[in-house]
Amino acid sequence: MHRLARVCTVAQRSYATSAPKASMKLVAELRRATNVPLTKAAEALAACNNDFDAAVAWLDEEMKRTGAARAAKLAGRAANDGTIGLSVLSDGTRGTGVRAALIELACETDFVSRGELFSKLAGDIAHTAAFFAEASGPSPSFAPLPLDAFGDAPCLGPDGSPSTAGRTVTDAIRDAVAKVGENVSLRRAVAVVAEPSDTGISLGSYVHGSTPGFPSLGRMACLTMVHLRTPKTHILQDENFLKPYSVLRRALARQIVGMNVETLRGAQPVQEPDPSSTALYDQPFAMLPGAAEGETVEQSLRSWGKQWDADVEVRDFIKWTRSETEAA
Repeated sequence: MHRLARVCTVAQRSYATSAPKASMKLVAELRRATNVPLTKAAEALAACNNDFDAAVAWLDEEMKRTGAARAAKLAGRAANDGTIGLSVLSDGTRGTGVRAALIELACETDFVSRGELFSKLAGDIAHTAAFFAEASGPSPSFAPLPLDAFGDAPCLGPDGSPSTAGRTVTDAIRDAVAKVGENVSLRRAVAVVAEPSDTGISLGSYVHGSTPGFPSLGRMACLTMVHLRTPKTHILQDENFLKPYSVLRRALARQIVGMNVETLRGAQPVQEPDPSSTALYDQPFAMLPGAAEGETVEQSLRSWGKQWDADVEVRDFIKWTRSETEAA
């Protein structure tokens, strides 16, 4: 038995000295490419005779092995932190369609949730959800994504290319578990898609408590679906209209987040704004610059529309807060 151990030790020593030690530049390059610790990058290069591509493949297999085991071990731990990720690939203006998504990626601690690795993963997953979503029916709606099926989608980076070659969303989450040492899970995902022909539909969005360096991630996020009708269709390509229209849609999303909005309309129409109401149309429009005092959000939308010979209506919204007890 001792002799076998000595033979294995000698073999390992012979193997370790069969290739020159990797340069720190190569180790650092591999670390940047794979986001593993320097020691792990050096181990991979040593195991692959300093072949960079082979070391990437070695790490990939190692991550599959250790990541799956660690994910299984940590799966039962509470993941009460994390972030809401927002991706708007097309907001419906300038004759484009609508394509956007919200996701919640959960972890255990604030330290991990604000880290670059976790934040990049959340952004990639939100982008992937928006990219692969399909229209849920003849009318645009915020449709939940089935997480099991979505987990099999290739995880995309911000430019639409795979964030890591051959990696699915499930793979990417499993790898994150192995790297951060915490339970990481995709808690929920929702998307909205409308074809370019639905030119009256556009989106407003807002993220509150955003993560430094990642403005599309935060503690709360909102998407609003706004419908606009106008006989002056040329203004839909006019920057003089599109800029204030963008401000209006963002203000609606901010209002929904900041003013505790739960519904679009109250049980009965009101003539005076009610700051205590949780119905959007009954509140004063606190988030719209220049909104007239004494007007409700509904009245302010009507006044805003008159400037452009247009009717503006909020059709729907979705608002999520990180670690909510119930999914919104």
